[in-house]
Amino acid sequence: MLQESDPLRWRPAEAQATDWRPLEPAPATNPGFIEAQRYVFQHPSPGWSLYIDDEPLGGVPGPSSSWEWRPGFFAGEITAELQRPNGVSAGLFLLDVAPNPDKIGQQFFAEMVRELWDEDPTLVIGDEPATTATVSIISRPRS
Repeated sequence: MLQESDPLRWRPAEAQATDWRPLEPAPATNPGFIEAQRYVFQHPSPGWSLYIDDEPLGGVPGPSSSWEWRPGFFAGEITAELQRPNGVSAGLFLLDVAPNPDKIGQQFFAEMVRELWDEDPTLVIGDEPATTATVSIISRPRS
């Protein structure tokens, strides 16, 4: 168990229990997070809370001194706040969440939209007026 004076530590959920990394307080940014992956954060001591995007994290199932977090479908900078047992903030942390590498890339997506447009434009536009972004994807010349 960490002591109050120790840094908040984290690791991927599947990593070895000895692979803890320190979480640097803001304004530092903490890279290494990927959307849809699971992570655990070690409790500094009993009664503390960790909020990510204003939501409290739940504990890891079983006899653990860790919180678990899984970023959903979001990539970018996320704010985490560590709170003491009395609810007073003990620090803010910026988590840099990268996109899941299994997602399709922009080029593949644009080609898919072009193919749909060639087949049936209503599949792309629907009943709503087209937006500039839709028109720009469709109107790009093919390479």
